[in-house]
Amino acid sequence: MTSKLDLKKPEPQILTERQRRFVSEYVILGNATQAAKNAGYSEKTCYKQGSAILKRDYIREAIEEERKEQVIKNDVTMQEIITMHREAYRIGKECKAPNAMTAAAQNLAKLLGMIVEKGQLEHSGGLVVNITTFSDDDS
Repeated sequence: MTSKLDLKKPEPQILTERQRRFVSEYVILGNATQAAKNAGYSEKTCYKQGSAILKRDYIREAIEEERKEQVIKNDVTMQEIITMHREAYRIGKECKAPNAMTAAAQNLAKLLGMIVEKGQLEHSGGLVVNITTFSDDDS
């Protein structure tokens, strides 16, 4: 007797209103802590909440869907946005504005996934990583 694997896709997770607001805010801001705060999570816990929310697969999927919708809605492509950031960097360099150059470079790196927020790190494999966080009081 052989058993068949159930290869059905899991049912999509329905987002709460607060999670939907988080997704929208995160797509705009790219910052989980601020997105959690703007979505109505407690200011005291928004750092932890934002990080925890981003770890959920269905939230990450919703973020990707929201980004795709924004591209269609705003009639802009990823390549156009990349070009805009590169142009902003070039102008900052010409004007000798290091802050503008840094902002453009950081935003481009985030867009390309070269910089990730805490809580966005993904891993598959056998490597074990222990991460310890410190508060400002731990000196």
